[in-house]
Amino acid sequence: MKNRLRCLPLLIAAMFVVCAAAMPASAQRPDEPLPPPDFSNVRYGAHERNVLDLWKAPGNGPAPLVVFIHGGGFVGGDKSRLSAAALKKALAGGAHVMSINYRYLKHAPIQDILRDCARAIQFIRLHAKEYGVDPRRIACFGPSAGAGASLWLATHDDLADPSSPDPVLRQSSRIRAAACLNGQATYDLTRWEPMFGAIRADWKRSEAEPREFYHFASDADFEREAGRKILKDCDMLSLLSKDDPPIWMFCSYPPGIPKDRGHLLHHPRHMELVRQHGEDAGVRVETWTGADVKEPAVAAVEFLLKHLKKDPGGK
Repeated sequence: MKNRLRCLPLLIAAMFVVCAAAMPASAQRPDEPLPPPDFSNVRYGAHERNVLDLWKAPGNGPAPLVVFIHGGGFVGGDKSRLSAAALKKALAGGAHVMSINYRYLKHAPIQDILRDCARAIQFIRLHAKEYGVDPRRIACFGPSAGAGASLWLATHDDLADPSSPDPVLRQSSRIRAAACLNGQATYDLTRWEPMFGAIRADWKRSEAEPREFYHFASDADFEREAGRKILKDCDMLSLLSKDDPPIWMFCSYPPGIPKDRGHLLHHPRHMELVRQHGEDAGVRVETWTGADVKEPAVAAVEFLLKHLKKDPGGK
C-alpha cells in the first residue's frame, strides 16, 4: 500500500501540469476584453508574480471585494483570465474586484503558492482604507487551480500572525465565501487513489513530478513528519470545519470513470466529496452541474455577492 500511495502523486501531479488545455472555455477564458483596472500590477509580495489588479465599483464608502484566482494547473495562467461578464456582475452589484497572479510550481511548492493567495488577501486588508475595501467582506472564486485555491482559503485556519515583523502577515486571511469552478477537493495527492481507484500509469509524465509539486527532496518525504504536515496543510477536506464560510461548487464534467487527465482533475467526485465533508462539518456547500448553469463565472459571482451583503458579524 505504501508503494501505491507513493506512486499515486507521480500520476496526479503530472496531470496538473497539462490540465489547463482541458478546461472548458466558459470556465477558463474571459468572454471579452477586460476594461483597464483602476489599479494595475500592484505588488503584494516580493516575487515578480506577486501582483494584482483592482477594479472599483461606483459609489462612496468601503465596498465588499470579490477576488478572482486564475487557473492553469499552477504552471500557467494569468490574472487577465477574469471573465468580463463576471467582472461586470460584481461591479454592478456594488463590489470591487481584485484579480491576482501567484508564483508557479517552478518558483515555489504548492503549499507556498497557496500562501501567495492568502497574502494577497492579507495585503488588501492592510491597505483596505487606501483602496476603499470593507475588510470584513472579502470572497474568492476561480476555475480549476483557482477553484482549489479558493476552497483552501475558505477552509484553512486564519494565517494571521500578530507577532510577525511583516505587517501584511499580521492580517487575517479568512474570507466570507468561496465559489469553485471545476476545482479539486484536496491537494493531498495521496488521497486521490481512494477517491478514484487505480489511475492509469500512462498518465504519468515524469518520476520527479510528485516531489516537484511539494518541492520534496525525495519520495521518502511523503512519510516523514514534515512531509505529512505539508500534506495535511494542503488537504481541504480535512481542513473543513463548522466555522468555515459557505462554498459554491460547479462542475461541467460528467460522472463515471475518468476518461483522461482533465476529466480526473475536474471530476464531479471532487465536488461531491466537498459537499459530503461540508455536511459532516456543518458547512453550507451548494453544488451545481453544467446542465444547471449557463454562465458559471457569473453564477459564482452572484453567489458571492449574496453572502457579501450579509452582516459580517464583526469578522
